[in-house]
Formats: sequence, structure tokens, C-alpha cells
Amino acid sequence: WCMIGVLRQFFRQYQNWMLYAGFSGGADSLALLLLLRELQLEIPFRLTAVHCEHGLRGQSSRDDAAFCQEICRKYGIDFLLYELNVPVNRIAGESDETAARRLRQEVWRKLAGNQPDTAVVLAHHAGDRRENLLLRLGRGSGCGGLCGLRPVRVLDQVRYLRPLLKVERRNLEDFLLKSGEPVWREDASNQDTRYRRNFIRQNLLPEWKTAVPGVVHGLNAALDALEEEADLLDRLARNHAERIRLADCSLEQWRKVPPALQGRVLRYRARRELHLDWIPGRQFLAAFRRLVSNGEGALLLSGVSGCRWVCRRGVGCFERFAAVPQICQEWHWREKPLAGWQISFPASLPDKVELDEAYFDAALLPDHLLVSPGRDGDEMIPFGRQNPEKWKVLRVNRKVPRSAAPPLLRMPDGQILWSPMIRHSALAAVSRNTKEIVGFHWKKGI
Repeated sequence: WCMIGVLRQFFRQYQNWMLYAGFSGGADSLALLLLLRELQLEIPFRLTAVHCEHGLRGQSSRDDAAFCQEICRKYGIDFLLYELNVPVNRIAGESDETAARRLRQEVWRKLAGNQPDTAVVLAHHAGDRRENLLLRLGRGSGCGGLCGLRPVRVLDQVRYLRPLLKVERRNLEDFLLKSGEPVWREDASNQDTRYRRNFIRQNLLPEWKTAVPGVVHGLNAALDALEEEADLLDRLARNHAERIRLADCSLEQWRKVPPALQGRVLRYRARRELHLDWIPGRQFLAAFRRLVSNGEGALLLSGVSGCRWVCRRGVGCFERFAAVPQICQEWHWREKPLAGWQISFPASLPDKVELDEAYFDAALLPDHLLVSPGRDGDEMIPFGRQNPEKWKVLRVNRKVPRSAAPPLLRMPDGQILWSPMIRHSALAAVSRNTKEIVGFHWKKGI
């Protein structure tokens, strides 16, 4: 019951807010829901439990939803059920975990995205925090990613609250036993060590605890230190972002930003200039550093259509450009043919590449691409160039009438991968490390 005191302090600032509590039916989310209900007796806020039924475990999954609905009926808590049907709504190339996460985020955006005095409350606890550290460490994350589970975080215009990050799961289970709710749902898939998080929880951490006594305390202390360092870097990045704004975004100011802060500064600038919560990846940052050093060029924002970062006349800034056409056909190129296109998988690049063919690193391509007609307002960065160029100019230089121009092959975010008979981009370029080459061939009339 001492947890009530900790949560009371946390939630005082959220009086009269609308709180959506993620409720899976497991011990952690059940404990959080009952703790929130207790807090409502002294702190006024509205509370709704939200259960996402993923459609992955058949009757067991439906039983979880029924259990959650019955608990909410018993305690008089408003309840929302979302049937996500992950197998049907999964995008090609997505794992079950990735698809489920994306669909849940869509639910949270619908309920709480850009809504004042509204937040999503999640039951991540100390164990989740440690597992997340090890998962992110394996992906090469910096300190901000390593301590990505924070008590308060705004992502994609949704405010997430995680008040239990310093609480161990055993304490949550003890709370349930003492409160008279000794039964909760157990997801059988949590025992499947094919999932990385489960492997860490079931195999790696238990062996580590045995071999290194005190490792749990050490990981918790490391996370606390990482949070302090990440907060400091965020403050420094905000200061740099403001100085750059006051200096009219000169490249000289960008060159003064330490490498450790560049990603954060770019993220702050994207929020200010584009109103986007965008996180630059490692490849973008490497290209950004080259561009700032060279002084001229442009970079398309990964995962964002119609936006780029531009170096021009001694200034570096974000800008928008012509939107991608809305009429696009999705092509799952590994699974089904598409009229007018052929695919090959050569062992090596041909000595001469014709205008009706283009070759890419298959591992760098998503499993689905977009095919759409070109517009004169489209832009692309041709292979071997640094600056974006108008598709119209490239087409005219090739003496290709607009009426005769083949459709464009695009990445899912709208970036032009290849304009047959005209030019291809440097996206997913073949390199010495390429293990599988895919060739796209435009054959009109087939």
C-alpha cells in the first residue's frame, strides 16, 4: 500500500485530466488500474480502461478481453475494447510484435493524440525498464534510447505516463493478493523465447543474476545515471537549437554542434519548423555530417514524405516540397507480379545498366513499394548527386514526353527510388556488403 503514496505524488499534477489506462489483464496492468481507482477517491480525474485484443491467440485472447471487461464492470470503471486483428492488418515484412505495437499506437493516437489534459497510463515496471535497456543496447542505442522508458514522455503528440518504473513486479503481485484480487491473466506467449524480450527475461537475466550477484541493483543504478545524462543532453540540445535559430541557421552554427547532440538538435528543429516528432537515424546523421562539411546539398527525411533538410548558400534548414501524388498502387514485389514490371536476382551487377532497368540491395528495400505516375512537381536526388532535382527537368533532359513517361517506383514514404527510362536514386544502393541484388525491369506492354 506504500505505492499509493508514491502514485499520489505523481498524479497530483494530473487533476481533472482524462486518463486512458492500458489494461491487458496481466498482474501489472490490473494492479495499476486498481491503484488508479483508489487514487480517484482523493484526486479528481476521469479514468477509462482500454484493452487491445490482438487476435493472435484465439480463444485465450478473447478470454482475456472478457476478463478485463468483467473487472471493469465489477469496479465501475469505464471500459473500451479495440479488436486489432493483427494477422489481417499486418504490413508485409512486419513481425507480430511490430504490427501489434503499431496498431496499439494508432489506438492511443485516436484517443489521446494532440488532446489537452489527456494522457495514456501504462503499467511498465522496473523489470520492463531493465529488459528495455538490454534490448536497446543490442541495437546500438545511445543513452536516450537506453533509458527510453521514462515516467513522462510525449511521442507522436501522445502523452504517456509510466508511474510504476521503480516498482518491481513482485510488489505489484503482493498488492493484488492483499487487495483481494488474487487472479489475473497470464499470456502464454510471454514464455516463448523466440521473442527477444522473453529470451532476456527467461534466459539471460536469470543466468546473469546467478553469475553476478547484485546485477539488478547495478542495472537500476545504470538506468538512473543514463536518465540524468540524457536529460542533460536534452537541455544542451535545446540551447544549441535556440542559438541556431537566432543565428539564422547558418552552417557555421551547425558545425559547432557536438556530434553527440546533433540528432537531438535536429529533432527539436523538426518540431519547430515542420511540427513533426521525427527521430533521425544513424544513416541520416552520417549523411548530415558530410553535408554540413561540404556546404551544399539536401537530404530527404527518412520515413517522412515531402520534407527534407537543405544546405544552401551557407544556411542549413528544414523545408517542405511538393507532396507525393495520392494515387499510388502498393506493390508487394516479393510476393506478386505487377503489370509492366519484371524482377531478377543476379549474382552481380551487369557490366552495362540500361535505362529500363535498375539494381538495388534487396536487404535495404521494404517488402512493399509504391508505384505511381510522376508529376512535374516531384523531386528526387539522382544517384551520384547531392541536391534534389525536379523530375520534370530530368525527364526533359532525357527527351521523355510526360505522356510517355513510365510510372515511378517509390519507397513507402514516397521517396522516388527509380524513374524508368530517366534516372534512379542512391536509395538502397548496391555495395560491397550487398548479399542479394534485386533488379527491377520496366517492360511496357507485358
